[in-house]
Amino acid sequence: MRTEPLSIALVSVHGCPLARLGERDTGGMNVYLLQLAKELGEKGIRADVFTRYHDPKDPQVVELGPNARVIHIKAGSWHEAKNDIYPLLPEFVDNMVRFQESNGLDYDLYHSHYWLSGQAVSMLNGDYAIPHVASFHTLGEAKVRARPAEIESDLRIRSERAILDQADQILAVSGLLDAQVSGPSVLDTPNPAYGLDFPVTPYRRSLYTFWRRTHPVLPMTTFDSPMRLVCTSRRIRTNTPLQALTLLNNARYFEAAQALAALMDDHPDTDVDAALRAGYQRVLVRDPGPDRLAAFRQLYEEAYAHYRTHPAVLNALPGSPMPRRAALTVVANAMLNLDAFITRP
Repeated sequence: MRTEPLSIALVSVHGCPLARLGERDTGGMNVYLLQLAKELGEKGIRADVFTRYHDPKDPQVVELGPNARVIHIKAGSWHEAKNDIYPLLPEFVDNMVRFQESNGLDYDLYHSHYWLSGQAVSMLNGDYAIPHVASFHTLGEAKVRARPAEIESDLRIRSERAILDQADQILAVSGLLDAQVSGPSVLDTPNPAYGLDFPVTPYRRSLYTFWRRTHPVLPMTTFDSPMRLVCTSRRIRTNTPLQALTLLNNARYFEAAQALAALMDDHPDTDVDAALRAGYQRVLVRDPGPDRLAAFRQLYEEAYAHYRTHPAVLNALPGSPMPRRAALTVVANAMLNLDAFITRP
């Protein structure tokens, strides 16, 4: 059982919670960050807010209250405007990593605020496989659609799409994710209990899923989504047999495994290791290593031999795939069931 307190890194590259309201690039997000860090700290959660220096007179670390503090990170000059910060993100990330390592800091969660911070955390997660929650506060594409005269850079819109893709990761890595931003709520699966005429669009991002407070979406509750009848300060994380059964047998997740297997199947038949390595790198953004690769190769060979000798089983699968594709689907299904994948962004 876990005994140490939860630790969260709140990343806000351009918005410091200590900045005075009325100054350039300050507003509601600064107030929100300040209160969020304080509230988390009072609940016993260690909350560190990483942000750029905005005033050379400020100390690097400023205590906000119990368990909560602001940590200023050097990146560029003191006077950079918000729209000029993007090229400074690598410097910000490097200095943030140095601060974490020199102070022995480990975090259970990164919570980014605004798209610039989401990009910074995406860079961080090349080295740290830590869950990432993204709060955009505003979306560039939504602003442009709502106000045609609004001007937003293509860089921001592309970056926000990439960050959103990380949240619904099973759909993203399998290539099934619907990239549409904004729009009406949808149903994940047909549900006559709602009695409402909502479109059924299974591959949209989960944040667009419609549900009633008293009738939650079952797959979400299986994976610890809190009930909406009460307020929840933090989401519990469990690892149950029901979750494994859902990931291995639910039709939606099997479709994702088939789609991932199709992407892996681009390699020649003779190079199974290349296909397995490509699938693992797509799922976990790192090389599997020789031991893990050997385990996946054994799983593939056993599945391939089974389908070659049991054509009736093969023909019963959706799409009646060839033995190689079916065996890759078994491996892809196992990859999507890895704890390292489920608990990371």
